[in-house]
Amino acid sequence: MPKKRIAILGSGVGSITTAWALTSQPGWADRYEITIYTLGWRLGGKGASGRNAQYGQRIEEHGLHIWMGFYDNAFRAMQECYAELDRPVGSPMRTWTDAFRPHNHIVLYEFINGGWRDWPITVPMLPGVPGTDREPHEITKLFEMLVHWLAEVFTSHIHQPALLKMLDRWREDGRPGWVSQELHKAAAFIESHLPGLAGLMNAGHDAGHLGWLAEGLHEAGRIASAARADAAADLGALVAHLEGFVDRLRSLAHHLIDANDDVRRVWTLMELGSVVVRGMVRDGVLTHGFDAIAGTDFREWLRRHGASEEVLSSAVVRTMYDLCFAFVDGELDRPDMDAAVFLRTVMLMVLTFRGGFMYRMNAGMGDVVFGPYYEALTRRGVRFEFFHRVRSLGLSADGAAVDAIAVDRQVTLKSGRPEYDPFVTVKGLPCWPSAPNFDQIENGDALEASGQNLESSWCTWPVAESRVLRRGQDFDEVVLGISLGALPEICASLVDRSAAWRGMCEKVKTVETQGVQLWLRRPLADLGWSGPPVVGGTFAEPLDTWADMSDLLAAEDWTGASPPQSVMYLCGPLQAQPDGSGSPGYPESRALQVRNIARTWLQSQTAVVLPKGASVSNPSGLDLKWLHAPINPGDPLIDQYLRANIDPSERYVLSVAGSSPFRLRAGQSGFSNLFLAGDWVWTPLNAGCVEAATMAGLDAARELCGVPIPIFGWPDLQPPTRGVQS
Repeated sequence: MPKKRIAILGSGVGSITTAWALTSQPGWADRYEITIYTLGWRLGGKGASGRNAQYGQRIEEHGLHIWMGFYDNAFRAMQECYAELDRPVGSPMRTWTDAFRPHNHIVLYEFINGGWRDWPITVPMLPGVPGTDREPHEITKLFEMLVHWLAEVFTSHIHQPALLKMLDRWREDGRPGWVSQELHKAAAFIESHLPGLAGLMNAGHDAGHLGWLAEGLHEAGRIASAARADAAADLGALVAHLEGFVDRLRSLAHHLIDANDDVRRVWTLMELGSVVVRGMVRDGVLTHGFDAIAGTDFREWLRRHGASEEVLSSAVVRTMYDLCFAFVDGELDRPDMDAAVFLRTVMLMVLTFRGGFMYRMNAGMGDVVFGPYYEALTRRGVRFEFFHRVRSLGLSADGAAVDAIAVDRQVTLKSGRPEYDPFVTVKGLPCWPSAPNFDQIENGDALEASGQNLESSWCTWPVAESRVLRRGQDFDEVVLGISLGALPEICASLVDRSAAWRGMCEKVKTVETQGVQLWLRRPLADLGWSGPPVVGGTFAEPLDTWADMSDLLAAEDWTGASPPQSVMYLCGPLQAQPDGSGSPGYPESRALQVRNIARTWLQSQTAVVLPKGASVSNPSGLDLKWLHAPINPGDPLIDQYLRANIDPSERYVLSVAGSSPFRLRAGQSGFSNLFLAGDWVWTPLNAGCVEAATMAGLDAARELCGVPIPIFGWPDLQPPTRGVQS
């Protein structure tokens, strides 16, 4: 039986995961020939990174990449890859734990009474290892965990100062002991209605017995269960209790909310949690799944269930919008994230992580993720075609299948070189360079001198060869892993023929983003940062997220007398400017825009983070003299790495309200030999992240090979019931 030829288009997480899962099946090499076609000289898509030899082999990313501790599918694949790669003892990044490390230090920022206030949070380590076997994420269990979390937050020793402050106020009002009384009331309520959770506000109780709540919630989830009405009634009582608790908390704390950060934060978390519980119960999330609240923006959903404007504008609500660049067209006054996607993602993120809340990479994402995948997949026999830009997909005469793939081969390799060797070695680690290895390319010197970017849609370097790959000759099956923003052009024939494709391309939105990486001449502590290395969010727009990435200096290779001493990454949405996008100089103009945004932001906002780095002339911002500028000291920003992610395939995929049903599942393209992979594909997450892309890649692989490849978290929810119509 002839082997089935599979063409995988694109090299992001979805594409690579598809190849990994397919080639993990026993006897795969007897069944398939797999070729991955990728633009330019490296793998990774939006997750690609490069090493810049001109600047100490520094790591250059599309933006800030952090993995979350609930990314079970992504971590499992990585663990398999590193185990199989089995690098020699003493090698850098020998194991996955050498490549990733847990990170639990976060700081959010609140703008209160005309000034910024930092909210440092240290999330405790939890048992377990992401990627290892676990129980499925049942919605009723997540709900139970949310109630546990609310009580744990309120009674945490971290918030004792706030509670004592409120207690002092209540004593002044002649109401001593309210806290303990209220906690006893809560414990009594839970004891009578929900025995298994009596320990929520009563330290020492055995909370391991699920008791009535767990049974009641499971009963509420069973259609036609005799106990369903009673369970619903008791859940209503729980909601009423939480509402009364939070209302009284606010009435007694409102004089302190503006003046005392701890009091405001405790109250914010309590109100937010109670509103979420109320909304989940009233909107039937426990019986119908998270999609019961789909179709509306998360803030609007909270408002519908009584959230105050203070909570709606709080840092804890805003943080997911910033994390997911959730601003339509990058416009900061148009936040939009589907309530179902938001709530599901946050609950998984906060309640189900194992080990660290986050995981940082000890080098660039290209070095840590896509380098090992490339090495392992090459050993397995997967073929990689670098420098191939996909132009279009063509359909068969009956419109039932993909019949042709038009590609441009961007360069010709030098005579006698059978294939491209993509790596450079930095401190013993195979890494992707930030530009092609020109010495392997015909006319490479001219290409380097031209400054042309082969990854850019605006690249005008002459095409070496235009090719058409034919079904039955070059491929049989196609995996489309190129990101959504590029598909209206690449898949124009599919969009013309299929209402489902038109709906997806119209309703599932993307946004341009900006990334700023700064190398500084002094440690951040010398410039006034007093905390541990953190990931910071909800700061000043449009660069609302920042992180201390100074640890990555150890993976770079700086020489000379004055190497940089610290590194900061910043990122945020970038407002769309479609006018002029057809001009050859458009990328340069947008890059200049990002530089100007960064300059203004640094000179006006940074003193909150680095107070000792401010200059006399700009007391609110950073003195740019602290930037490490070995080549352009006159304008040190030129020596930093700033990028505008404006290329269609680089844009971040949004989860705007009501868009999830328009996503197509991996095996529901509507065309017989076309499978889909990427964070724009329907999965139980439907969010722009590594885990969603991994899930889509795994789903594409199991649709292709017919093997029920396990996927953590699937099915928590079933795919949309709307059929895919061609």
